[in-house]
Amino acid sequence: VRDFIGRRHRRNHRADRCFSLTFPVSIEFPDSTVVSVADRMELKQEIRQWKADNPGSTDRPSLVFPITVELEDGTTQTVNDRTELQALKDSCSQD
Repeated sequence: VRDFIGRRHRRNHRADRCFSLTFPVSIEFPDSTVVSVADRMELKQEIRQWKADNPGSTDRPSLVFPITVELEDGTTQTVNDRTELQALKDSCSQD
């Protein structure tokens, strides 16, 4: 199962990431609703609620770009689109 940014769900999925989202972030749901969330817990709650309200939908919510991420060394980086996000994820697995 993949989450809304395409990452595979695993118990230790955070261990293989070299960055974290900087909140707040906005997410767009398949019905074009956009919601800004202040933290990871609120993000999960919003997604769960949307899924509960739209049980027949197979579409996933997506991040609204640009986003800011914090790298392991404490610096921040702007990610402008899904391609840049995937490149950043790929660079994590090479370390």
